Amino acid sequence: MVAEQIDISIKSSKNILLVSHINPDGDTLGSMCGLYSLIKDNYKKKCDMVTVSEVPVTYNFLPYVLQSRHINEYDLSR
Repeated sequence: MVAEQIDISIKSSKNILLVSHINPDGDTLGSMCGLYSLIKDNYKKKCDMVTVSEVPVTYNFLPYVLQSRHINEYDLSR
């Protein structure tokens, strides 16, 4: 089952990076923030969010969205 595979992948990961597509919309950002919350709250794993384009201020109300970093601000060597 897909949910079990995702659970196993998260549990076996040391660090997790969530990346948006270009020009993220509310669906993308909401999904990314929801998954970020799930990983941080339930798995206690290191998780970062990176956006390829700037996040439109319209979506600043989303929980955790302000914790995302633009790809130019993120150290990809970590």
